[in-house]
Amino acid sequence: MTLSPVTGKHLIADLYQVPVNKFTDAKLVEEFLLQTSVRVGATIVEDPHLVSLPNLQDSFPAGITGFLLLGESHISIHTWPEHAYVSLDVYSCTEFDSDSLTSYVHEYWEPKGKASITVIKRG
Repeated sequence: MTLSPVTGKHLIADLYQVPVNKFTDAKLVEEFLLQTSVRVGATIVEDPHLVSLPNLQDSFPAGITGFLLLGESHISIHTWPEHAYVSLDVYSCTEFDSDSLTSYVHEYWEPKGKASITVIKRG
């Protein structure tokens, strides 16, 4: 028996100098997760899970980690206010327009510094 390889796309983004108000607001992070799932044509399995993590440096707001479980895989995000940095993953076993999603990521998070976005074909 020959098994077909698992296939999918995995968009990985490292965004620098993101406006802090964008990723310390849980509603904005949740909105991003939900809108991204629509853009990749994914099936949401359960509501987004968001955790606000206290910062050890009192001068910075809490970072947020968010996860959205999809029938086709997942979307995750991690924020570091003290570094104005956002890390995110969008992994789906269905085809999606990675150029369009890359543009959306830039538009939504508005990184003022380096923005490294890589798309990997899986399987």
